[in-house]
Amino acid sequence: MKRNNKWLVLANPNLCRHTDCLHKEGFVSWVQKTYPFEIDDIVYLYVNGAVRFKTYVEKTVNHREDKEYWDSQSS
Repeated sequence: MKRNNKWLVLANPNLCRHTDCLHKEGFVSWVQKTYPFEIDDIVYLYVNGAVRFKTYVEKTVNHREDKEYWDSQSS
C-alpha cells in the first residue's frame, strides 16, 4: 500500500536553484538519504515566502541528475 504523503520543503536558493531547475529540466533530484520520499508522494516547494510548486515523486535516485543547479556541497 502506498503512503502518498505530502511534504513541504523549503527551497533554499543557497543550496539549489530549484526554480531554474524546474523551469528548464522539469524536475528536481533529491537523494533518498535527505528525505524519505516514496514514489507518488507529493512535494510542495516553499520558495520566497509562499508555496510556488507542487511536484510528484516519480522515481528514486541515489545521485543528482540536476547537479548543475545545486551548490557543490549539496551535490
